[in-house]
Formats: sequence, C-alpha cells, structure tokens
Amino acid sequence: MESQMIDYDTLQSDESLINAYLVKSSSRTYKEYNELSWDSASFFAKIILASQNNVALDAATIQTEINLFNENNLTNVSLNYLLGKFWLRSIAGQIKISGAILHLLTDNNGFKLPKEIDNKELLDNFGFMEFLAEKYRYEDSRSCEIPLQRFNSIYTQFKDFYPKAPPLESLLQDFKITKKNDKYIFNLWQTVGKVNQTSLSAQILYSLLQSRDFHNDTEIIKEWLKATQFIFKPEVYQNLPEWEKTRYLIAAKNILSTEQDLEDGFEDEKIFLNEDLAHYSFLSAKDIVLKTGVSNYSIKYNELFIKWLKFYSKRKWKISFLDFNIREDYVKLLQSLLINSIQEPDAFDVTELFENRPYLLNQTIFYLNRVNPTRLLAYIDNDKYGLIFFCSFLFLCEDQFYKQKPNEHIPFAIIEKYAQTFVQKNLIPKKNFKHAALFLMLLVKGIYDSRWSELYKIVYEKIIIEIPFQSPSSIFFKTALDVYNNYQQPIWEERVRQIKICAFHYLFFFLNRTEAQEKEECFSLINTLYNDSVFQNDSFSYWSEWNEIDKLDWSTFFNWLFKHNKLSSFCQEIKNHLNYDPNEQNFDKQMSSPKKLRFHLKILCSVYCEWRKHEDNDKINLLESNIVQILNSCFVNKPEKQKFAIFEAVHESNFGADFNNELFPLVISTIKLFDKSNRKKILVALSMGDDPRLQIKAYNHLPNTEDKDYIKDSINLTEDIDYHFNTFDDFTSFLRDLYNSHLNDDFADMLLKKLDNQVRQRVKDQVAAPFVLDTEILKIYNLYWKKDVENLIQYKCLYEDYSGRYKESLIDLKNEQYYLISLLKIEQKAYNEAWLYINRIKEGNSTKLKYKAARLYLKFHTLQGKEVLAPLLQEIQKIEKTETRQPQDWYYLYLTKVALYSSMDKEEDLLNLYHSLGSNQSELQLVKPIVEYFISRQNWQMAIQTFNTIKVSNEEKEEYNSLKSKISWADEIPILKNSYLQILGLPNDYRFKVLPPSISKHSNNPGLFVVYDLCTALNILLKKIKAVSASSSHMSEDYKTDLLQSILNGRLSMLGYKFEDQNRSGQSAGKGKQAGELDLSMDLGCSTVVLEAINCNGWNADLKKHIEKVFNYDPSRHILINLMYYEGKNDEFFSKWDVIKKYVTDNTKVNYPLNYGIIDQQEISNITQNNSIKVLKCVHENNLEFYHIFANFSYYT
Repeated sequence: MESQMIDYDTLQSDESLINAYLVKSSSRTYKEYNELSWDSASFFAKIILASQNNVALDAATIQTEINLFNENNLTNVSLNYLLGKFWLRSIAGQIKISGAILHLLTDNNGFKLPKEIDNKELLDNFGFMEFLAEKYRYEDSRSCEIPLQRFNSIYTQFKDFYPKAPPLESLLQDFKITKKNDKYIFNLWQTVGKVNQTSLSAQILYSLLQSRDFHNDTEIIKEWLKATQFIFKPEVYQNLPEWEKTRYLIAAKNILSTEQDLEDGFEDEKIFLNEDLAHYSFLSAKDIVLKTGVSNYSIKYNELFIKWLKFYSKRKWKISFLDFNIREDYVKLLQSLLINSIQEPDAFDVTELFENRPYLLNQTIFYLNRVNPTRLLAYIDNDKYGLIFFCSFLFLCEDQFYKQKPNEHIPFAIIEKYAQTFVQKNLIPKKNFKHAALFLMLLVKGIYDSRWSELYKIVYEKIIIEIPFQSPSSIFFKTALDVYNNYQQPIWEERVRQIKICAFHYLFFFLNRTEAQEKEECFSLINTLYNDSVFQNDSFSYWSEWNEIDKLDWSTFFNWLFKHNKLSSFCQEIKNHLNYDPNEQNFDKQMSSPKKLRFHLKILCSVYCEWRKHEDNDKINLLESNIVQILNSCFVNKPEKQKFAIFEAVHESNFGADFNNELFPLVISTIKLFDKSNRKKILVALSMGDDPRLQIKAYNHLPNTEDKDYIKDSINLTEDIDYHFNTFDDFTSFLRDLYNSHLNDDFADMLLKKLDNQVRQRVKDQVAAPFVLDTEILKIYNLYWKKDVENLIQYKCLYEDYSGRYKESLIDLKNEQYYLISLLKIEQKAYNEAWLYINRIKEGNSTKLKYKAARLYLKFHTLQGKEVLAPLLQEIQKIEKTETRQPQDWYYLYLTKVALYSSMDKEEDLLNLYHSLGSNQSELQLVKPIVEYFISRQNWQMAIQTFNTIKVSNEEKEEYNSLKSKISWADEIPILKNSYLQILGLPNDYRFKVLPPSISKHSNNPGLFVVYDLCTALNILLKKIKAVSASSSHMSEDYKTDLLQSILNGRLSMLGYKFEDQNRSGQSAGKGKQAGELDLSMDLGCSTVVLEAINCNGWNADLKKHIEKVFNYDPSRHILINLMYYEGKNDEFFSKWDVIKKYVTDNTKVNYPLNYGIIDQQEISNITQNNSIKVLKCVHENNLEFYHIFANFSYYT
C-alpha cells in the first residue's frame, strides 16, 4: 500500500471548525503606532542602519574583553570554554550572554560562588562572566550610537520631504535621544516601541536587500536580525516584492539549516541552565555552577519521540523553554517559513529543517498550536515526524479541554477521522512498527493519566481496529516489546508506589491479539510485572488505578497460571500477605500488606465471577477453594494470630476514598456463587469476626434468606457496640448500614442519639466540622426514612461556620433537607407544596442532578397546558447530554420522561425508553408507569409484555398484584393461544429457538438445549434419589432412566418434544436390553438426539464399548449423549471424572468410527450449578456433537 499525501482540500474544509475550538483567543490586542504627519518608521530605519549597534555583541568584541580581563587579572579565560559551558551562546553571528546566567548574576538572587570550588579554570571563567554580566547586562539596557553629523543629515532630508516632521529638539526629547560629545545615543528597545514596528522592520529588511546582491543574503538577514533586535514581526517579508521575498525565504532556510547552535548534539545541556534556574530555590549554587551535563529535568534518551515528549510534557510549567530570548532570532525566521508554508503548502517542506534540529521542531509545534492547529495535521503522514505532530494535536485538544465549556469541546468525529488517517497514511504504508508501539504507549498513558481520558479512549478504540493493531504481526510484537523495555519509564513515569497499570494494559493488549508463542511471552512478562510491582513492592498503594485494574483481562492470565500449575502457588503468595509485623513502626509498610491483599482479592473475585460464566468446573473449584482459604483469615482483627480484618473501615480509608464500598460488595457477590459448603465456611468466619460492621454489610448484600438468617443470628447489637468505631466516619457509616438492614430500627435510633451526644461533647462552641455535618445528614435522613415530614420541616442545624470553611457544606445540608421534604410531599402527591421546597434549593456548583430531576418532575405536575410539555422534554434532553448520570440521581428524570411521553402519546419513544432499562426491566417502580400507560390505552398486549418482565420482593407483592388486576387478561388469551399453536406448528428443529433466555439460555444450539434440560431433570432426580433408593436395595439403570424420562418429558412436552424409550424407537424390540443399547431418543426433524445411559464406577471396558456402540443407533450422527450414572465411592467422583475425560477425548483409547474422530473438547459443567453433575462437550468430524454427562448417584453416601 503506497503512502499518499494528506489531502489539503479536506484539511482546508476542516480548518475553520478545528481552529474555532483550539485556537486560543487573545485577551489583548496590539495597536500599531502610526505617525500620519511624517514617516517616522522610514526615518528610524535609516538612523538604525547608520548607527553603531551596541545591542548585539560579536565574537571580536568578546575576545577583546577577554584579552583585557586576562591581562589585568592574570587569568586564562577562554571563549571556547565559555561557549562550551553555554554561558555564552553563538546565535546567528552574535554572541549572547545566557539569560539564565544574567538572571543568576544580576537579578539580586543573592548568588555566591561556593568557597569549596577550587577549579582555577572554572573560577577564572566564571569571574569573567560576572564582569561581563555587570558591564553589558540585558540587551534592552544597551544603546546605539550615531555620529552627530550623520544624524542631522538624515533629519534634514526628512524635514525637507515631510514639513510636518517634529522639530529636532522635540524629536530628541520624545524618543529620549541624548547627545554625548559628537554622537547621539539612543536605546533601541525604547525607540522601536514608538514607531510602527511592522513598517520599520520591513523597511530595514528592504533597504539591506536593495543595497547588496543575492550572494550575500545570509549576512544581510543576520544584519537585519541585529537591527530589529526588539521587533518580532516574522510576517514582514510579505511586504517585499516577489524577488526580495524569495531571497529572504531562501536565506532564512539556509541560516536555520547551518547554525551550529541548533544542532542536536548538545541540546540537553543547553536547556539545563534555563530549567535549573527556573527551579533555583530547589538547587544549590554549587550544583548550578558545576553542572554542564544533563540536568535533573532534561532528557536522557536518544529517541526523537521521547525527547519531544519529555520536552513537551513540561508545557504546563510555563518555563521560557530553551532560553527563548536567546534564540528569538531563530524563531523569527522559522515563523516566516511557517507562514509561507501555510499559504503555499507545496512551496517548501518545513520538516526538512528538523533533521538534527529538535528546537525547530518544538518551536514549529508551539507556533502551529497557537496560530493554526489544523496545520499540525498536515504533517501526520511524514514517516519521521508524523507521530509527533499527531500527538501534539491530541495534547492541544487535552489542554483546551479545561478552557472550553462542555458543549464546546472539539467534536470526537474530527479526532477519530484524523486518527484513522494517521494510521492509514503513515503507520500502515510505512510499516512503522516502532511508532505504532510508541503511539499505543502514549494512548495508554492518556487513558490513565491525563485531564481528558475520554479523548484518549476514543482514539484508542478507533485505532485498535486498524490492521497493524488488530492482529499484530510477529515483527510488530517484537518491536513493541523492544519499545516496552526501552521506553516505558520515560513515557509512563509511574511512581514506585503505583500499580503499573499502563504496563499491564499494554501487555494485555498484545496478549489478547497475538499468536501462541507471543502470548507465552506476554504471560511471562505480566507475571514478572505482577511480582515486581505488587508482590515485591514494599511501598504499595492504590492511587487512581484501583477503579481500573480489574477491567483488564485477568481471567486469561489466571487461565495461564492454571495451565502451568501456578494458580495455587500464586494464591499462596497472596495468603502470605496476611502476615505482618505488628511492631512495625512505619505506617506505609505496616499497611502495605492489607492494601495488597485488598488488591489481590479484587482481582481474584473478578476472575472468579468471570470464570463462573464459561470455564471448566475444575478451574472454578480450585480458584474457589483458594479464595475460601484467603477469606477465612480476613474478618478477625487479631495480630497475635496473624489475622487482619482487611475490611475494617479504619484501614479502608485512603486519602478520603473508602474502598470498602466497592470491595466488600464484590466479595459478597462472589461468595453468593460459591457452593453451599464453601459459602457456609465464609459465613462461619464472618460470624466469628469481632466487627459487626462487616456482618451488617454482609447481611445487606446477601440475597439468600438462609444465609441472611445465619448472619443475623451472629450479629450482637449491644449498647457498647461503639467501641468498634475508631472515628466518627466509622460510626456514621455503620449507622447507615444498620438503617438499611432494618434489623433493629429502635436500636439504630438509640445509636444515633448516642452519636449525636458524642459529637456535641466533642465540638466546642457549636463549630461545624466534617464529622458534624455527616451526623446532621444522617439525622435528616432518619426523619425521611420515618416519613416524619413535620419534624423534617422543623429541623435546624445548630452548628455555625465562623471561619467560612464549611459554607458550601452547610448549604448542601440545607439543600438536602429541602430535597427530602420535597420527596415526602411527592409521595403524598402534594405537588404544589413539594414545588415550593424544591425551589428553595440554592443554585450553584454544588447543585446536584437529583435536585434538577426532582424539579423537572414537579414542573410536569404543577405547570398546566400541553404547550409546556415539549420545552420540558428539551430541558431533560439537554441535561442528559451534559451531565453524568448516577442511578440514584436518574429516577425522577426517568419518571418525568415517562410522564411526558405518556401525555404526548409518544408510544415509540416510551418503548425505546423501556428497552433502554436493560436489566432494570425487572424493577417494579420503573416499569409500573409504562404498564399503566398501556392499560390506559387498552393496549393489553404491550401491557402484558412489559408487565411480565417485573420481578418483585415480598414487600412489593401487594402493589404488584394490584397492578396485575388492572390488566384485561381475557382479551389476550385468544392471541396467546394462537401464538402457542403457531409455535407448535414450527418444525422440530426450529421450535425450541423461540424460548426466551429466562426459560432456556441455550435456545440457539439444539444439543445444548437438550443437555441443559437433561441436567435440570438430573438435578431434580438427584435431590429425590436418597428417598427413592430407600425403597429399593438396587436401582437399575432402566429404573433411573425411566424416572429421568418422566421428569424430562414433563418439561419438553409443552413444546411438543418427547424422549421415546427403546421399545418405541424399534431399535431393540424383542430383545432384553444390554449395556450399550439405545435408551432414549428425540426427533428433531432432520436429525435425532440419541441418549444412551449406563451405570458405572469409572472408566472400564464396558464403558468404552458402551460409547462405541452409540454410533450404531442413528444414521444422522448429529447429537449423541452418553449419560453415566456413577455408583462408586463419593470421594473418588472427581478423580474418576478426570480419568473419563482423558480417555474419551483420546482417539487412540476409543475406536471412533472412520471420519468421526474427535477434533475438539470443552468441559461445560457450569451449564448446571450442581457439582454432582459433570458435562463434557466433544466435537467430532462431520459436525457431530457428543456430550458425556457424569452424574454422582453416590453423593449422599
């Protein structure tokens, strides 16, 4: 694929849009000085050119000063030494004193040369710099001289041509020109400020170009730079005739291409004075004088992109980068060339200047950022600099994010468009894998460490679907690992204490996209990274990565641990972090282990929940057993037993963030998936803990009534319970949980009074504090929960804020009071009263979405007339675009939309809103108003359809039944009956596909559909088998199969399916049934499901024969089921299953028919939640699916 240039027409069409968002608007306007009565600019152009310009120093002048200094002081000062230290700089034919040195020596910084420095060469040369700085100081303090006679001659000529020119004395006074002997002396900086600078600069340039031929243009431009030292007008070349304009641009390019000062060799050293002195208060005089190498802040990498990144990342420091005043002449010439390249894109390739000249690259980016950001995109196809230009564009978008209103952000469509262009016109055709890897690293950094992570996420999602990223080649992968090893530190700059989430993300990216060999390398690197940044990190902390780390694909990594038999040892390492030294004084180290353990638990629980969806039971069981062992030591705070209650709230606090709010619910959600015995172990450990806070939290999160009752019995609510609380935050948090549990509201009220008394005793003079306000919030919520609207109205906070620190918090408290009163009034349908209170909430930065939502809801109920409905809907849509919604804030906004759509008869919008609920379609309070709308319109079909998704708790049953009674079910019976007949009329191999997920999760695959129902029937049979077997000394295979057939057909008959036994099928009529003969079959139209059952104690010859004979019973050979009733020892069930799996999946152990060899296998035991039922799905040649089901009929022995 050949590279194509960026389409300038497309760029031009986007320019106005992009620049409108990204160009900074100047707050100051500069008005050029214009003297209308005479041409002052032309006059002073001649004066300046005729003067001796002392502003600019040259090498000869400095050498003369050095010679005199050496002679007078017996020193050995060297110009080369001074240039080598960058105390002096050679810039465009001038010698300039470093602005950093001038700042150090002349700006009263109190700098003293350290006495311990005994390097004579350094002392001699630094002494000379002190002399030079004192004599010449800054350039704006230096003067120009012109002979008296020459000045008067020029003035006379102008006075003759411009009679209105000011008198000589007045001119001298106005421009502060002084007479000294036979010379006039003037300050160039002051003079240029009083004339039209553009005209002055242009006339000096034109005069110089006219005076000499083009062979001397380089020296001419250097003279112009000296003469216009304090004029920065790079655009003046545009005022020249075409020939002179061309000469200027060629000379400017030649200067920038040949100047030694711009070469990259010592760029790092050149910046150290400027940067170090910008941080002078942090550095010693000795450091600054002695340093000639790379500073603490400068760049230590040769890679161009890294140099740019390290330099550009300092843009927020607002330092005058690279001594701008020293190199201003270069910038002036560069900007002239950039102006020309913008106007004439094909005239000159600016990137030619950047070779070995990074300063010009950086200044180009700064200029385009400020003037025309769209032009950054003009260079993104350049193979060397394209990455830098596109990333500069992204950085600019990020920087401007905070300077724009939310609705004025640059459209993501534009960013996506040019991200794709960059990949397609640069990375793909040029196969620039190194830049692709660097780009990926930068995007990952932006996702986790930027002020606008959404920007980087958008670009990341856009580019990873492109060719080089979608399926990385082995060359790209190798390059990416080299980049990772060499540049992760300068790009990501992750602190020692941090979880290295950027590195994890980068490695997981390639893990999920590469081939097997590369995957192994990624696994190994992730394992090493985890060990180094988590296990072995003694300063471990969470920082911002806590909320991001579990979004990575840890389940794949844990699969690798399992495959390499490392899962248990990995978990053992985690368990080791339960141990800590209670005598350790360093808080960070003492708390490091609990922090790590919380981190590990978050990942373990996330992986376990993911594995429960699709992984084999042996994996799940191993991980579950390890989590159980870890959790058993997490609820008791007893250091002497090396047990640490890691969930204890005091240890969950980390700079104000309570990780308990996320981790503990996740742990409880995980425990809910454990089998009953393991779940019981955790509940026992939790009940034996000494922290009722965790027990209450667990009670609130556990759904199982039996589990809740077990925890409930262990909770000891005693009056001295507050000894568990180390802070008021702990106390209020516990009370919130206790009120939510409704275990003992009277006890909670007593504790609230106790908390209130403790707060009153602690606080002097009724002064507000954070813990005080938390208690007050809890008090008003207590009134709200009790629906005590009168006392809620009467409530008044007794605490004052004398310092003004908590002014906003007190306003928030009052706002919350008015909000809760409004909610109670809404429940009473007293909408007008609620409207009065909701409008008392003060507007401001702290106004919450939930207040706005409630206000909109009340607007709907209080304002009259259909004309208000559309504006109200527009107001909601505006809020939805600009505000982040939280579930608790969204409720009244949702109800208002339902009410509006209902009133406006927008049935389609109402249905779309219903479908947007997703999993919340089971919530009664959300779906009820939609059902009521369809009831009011007598649309019984939609009323029934939406009603049937509701699931209710015991407390909601009365309301649910009331709603149900309003639906006319009779009218729908004929329709439903007809639908049922239509379903039964479908062919056998289509009928099961109509089942919704709530009835069958496997309605897309006939084999899984049957196996799922078979496992459900087996689960029922196993629950009854103990009672059934008590009536018979031996349960034959036929007896079990008959029972199973009865249960199974009861489930399948409603869809017209039926498992027929051997006599019906005709396969073994007239013969006694033997092992391996057909038991049951079910017709699926074009194929048949064949089920063969056998009693067994494990793998043996009979079972092998049984499996091989199944192939003889059905010519379609599409779906076969081998059902094994295990009757061996209970404690050998799992090991026997492992052996069976090993043999049935080996073509050498089972004689499968020709063309029906096994080609793939997967354990799918998670199709059922019963650990006594194991399922293996085998895929054979010719699309045959063979399911092996192993049921433990000895589980109760």
